[in-house]
Amino acid sequence: MIPIKIRKAVLLRDKVCVDCGGYGDWRHYITYSHIKHRKMGGNPKLDTIENIQIRCPYCHDVFDGRLKGWVL
Repeated sequence: MIPIKIRKAVLLRDKVCVDCGGYGDWRHYITYSHIKHRKMGGNPKLDTIENIQIRCPYCHDVFDGRLKGWVL
């Protein structure tokens, strides 16, 4: 789990999804996305401000490869 101090700093820095600029209702539509994934050789030491970005759930799924790009 990402420490609260790191989550707050990333939220203040990014404010909106880094891919689409969307923000929705922040209480429900915010995700924290690791640039270098834990499952791809990462570890909890990668929970740093530099390695985490804010994404909406859709862009997070695209970034992680669970979706194949924008679907309208």
